[in-house]
Amino acid sequence: MAVGFALLHRERSGEGQFIEATLVDTYFHMHEANVPKVAIRGNSFIPKRKGSLHPNGGPVGVFDCGRDEYLVICALAHQWPQMIKALGMPELEKDLRFASARARSDNNRLIADIIEKWLKSFPSRDAAIAALEKERIPCAPVLTLNDAMAQPHLMERGPFARSETLR
Repeated sequence: MAVGFALLHRERSGEGQFIEATLVDTYFHMHEANVPKVAIRGNSFIPKRKGSLHPNGGPVGVFDCGRDEYLVICALAHQWPQMIKALGMPELEKDLRFASARARSDNNRLIADIIEKWLKSFPSRDAAIAALEKERIPCAPVLTLNDAMAQPHLMERGPFARSETLR
């Protein structure tokens, strides 16, 4: 937007403008939902660490699939019914421990245990991803560095120097 407004200003006034736009500023605010809370409340709000689970009652976090594989699941609070459907556990809908985002936040570890048991029931992480994607639950594999560097997009772009003699 800044570039567009600067161009509009140039067209109207004939003057240029200095624009400073960094990716880190945008990423930082988009990465963590608690940034606005701290910005508004200051030190009266200090988020508590929850390990690999986000405290906002999604479930959101990194989950163990077994076989030394992990999956990031980012189900927002309004997606809980879809998550229940993906899990194949309709009884969770009436469970008071999970009835609201606050209740799910309070029972974050219990939800993680349920999800991890479910994930480990699949023959592969990809099969679990397919089940979650069927219900439109945002998820992605946690890749090893070697797996990330072997991604087709990165391989095509060629950002890594490789030495054939070291293999």
